[in-house]
Amino acid sequence: MDMQAVALLKSGARFRVTGNNLLVRPDPEPKQVGLIQLPDGACDGVVNTGVVLARGYVMSKAAFHTPIPGILKGNRIAFVRFLAKQDSNVQLSERLGDSVIRIRAADVLLVFDDEDLPLIRPDLV
Repeated sequence: MDMQAVALLKSGARFRVTGNNLLVRPDPEPKQVGLIQLPDGACDGVVNTGVVLARGYVMSKAAFHTPIPGILKGNRIAFVRFLAKQDSNVQLSERLGDSVIRIRAADVLLVFDDEDLPLIRPDLV
């Protein structure tokens, strides 16, 4: 079994990601930038960041079960924030009891190294 496709959640449950999907734990929304407090919803149009918990496979007849290239379990990624607010992701988080979402590999905007985190999300360091 490909361990890149298996996610272990905080509850102890294990899940296997199928298809061209990623299971991601989004970083919390920033509440403050410097000394400025941000009201709820202030960052809705902003890019979100998170950690990949598991990745699926490229869906192609020619390359059956080929791992999604360029993205590994544990990578920090950037993606469009509204994906976390979709009904399917809200229900997924509620049912699993963990703040995780499912996104497609094509929804990933950037994969970056942890040393770049202070540049992208200084509120997380």
